[in-house]
Amino acid sequence: MSRKASTPTGVDEPWPTSPAARLDEVVLEALSGLTEAGVTFALLRGGDGPASGGDIDVLVLEADLPATERHLRAAGWLQTHPAGHGSHRFHIRYDADSGTWHKLDLVTRLDFGPLQAYRTGLAEACLARRVWADGVPVLRPDDAFWLLFIHQAWKRPALERHSRLTDAAQRAAAHGPVADLVAGRLPGGVGALDTALAAARSGDTSTVAALQRQLRTRWRRAEGARGVLRQATGWVQQRVAVAEDRGFSLALLGLDGAGKTTVAARLQQEVPWPTASLYMGVWRESALDRLVRPIQGAQLLLRMGRLRRTALVTRYHCALGRVVLLDRSIVDATLPSGEVGWKWRLHAALVLRTAPDPDRMVFLDAPPEVVFARKGELGIEELQQRRAHYYELQGRFPQWVTIDADRPLEDVLADVNGVLWDELVRTRTGSPS
Repeated sequence: MSRKASTPTGVDEPWPTSPAARLDEVVLEALSGLTEAGVTFALLRGGDGPASGGDIDVLVLEADLPATERHLRAAGWLQTHPAGHGSHRFHIRYDADSGTWHKLDLVTRLDFGPLQAYRTGLAEACLARRVWADGVPVLRPDDAFWLLFIHQAWKRPALERHSRLTDAAQRAAAHGPVADLVAGRLPGGVGALDTALAAARSGDTSTVAALQRQLRTRWRRAEGARGVLRQATGWVQQRVAVAEDRGFSLALLGLDGAGKTTVAARLQQEVPWPTASLYMGVWRESALDRLVRPIQGAQLLLRMGRLRRTALVTRYHCALGRVVLLDRSIVDATLPSGEVGWKWRLHAALVLRTAPDPDRMVFLDAPPEVVFARKGELGIEELQQRRAHYYELQGRFPQWVTIDADRPLEDVLADVNGVLWDELVRTRTGSPS
């Protein structure tokens, strides 16, 4: 395939919705830099608004991938561990000014299905036909529609997906390299393309879904064991491939009611980096704890075993390059409590000497009166004692960060996201963000 010049040379297409208007300034700067660097690429999907962040899919010529990644690194983007994701290369960046995470999903192949096990070999052909819309390289409408048709054939149906397909169908035709591939996978051949287009344009979701099922079924049969093997290989790689850069653990500390669990859940949902969430509570009693309560020392052994198991799981996720979000930390074993005796404290002290400390410890600080109003599980006096103990602990751990949790959740999340991003930058580049 011939290389494209660094300036737009394709057709300048009018677009129903400007790609530039759908993308954040941070993403537009990255794409503009790729254009100036002479990289051949095209926007595939993504961008729901200038402040939405989200997942932006970009098709890149395979020969240009090294130059693409060098440019993104220089622009402050970080690459995640890609094992088990086919040709996908994920790059993220956090914009502290807007409190928004951005993710660029670079692909060099147009693969589909579970773990991209079903391949097409159409990437270069689609890039050769790319056009320009509002200064952004995009796929031709025909290729964009049929790729979306295939993409959705492997996904669970959703109303917004049908709407996107209907919109894309209005400017598409039944020709092009992707359309040819679809025709070869449908029983009706070329005639089925016209049926699919008409159904998509009119919003006939049942006909579209039936054709997509046929496409998926025939494709699986054609690939046979090869597709199954690729899927199995990707599954294994995701779970055992050690990352070049180790992940890290971030523990959320605070009084009951400070928002630790809520913040951890939001981080896992919003941060576009592979994460794992683990509960590290020391005092919570399980059904098994209650069952073995009459046996001297059994509860203690169960609790210590759970803590050691969690430490091993944390190491496993870090080895895969993930961020491990810990709801609480082992240091909670030292908190003042009238529920435990000297034996528990002795064993807790031993674990504190052997268990690894979290790489980052984020203390969500809130007044006892505030957390008591939220949960009311402990008395004000005990909450005050625990808060004072946390203040003492923060001087012992250089990785400790205190964040005011007596504020709106979005403000607290912005601060925690900033800490997480700083740690990602530090571990990946060896320098502060």
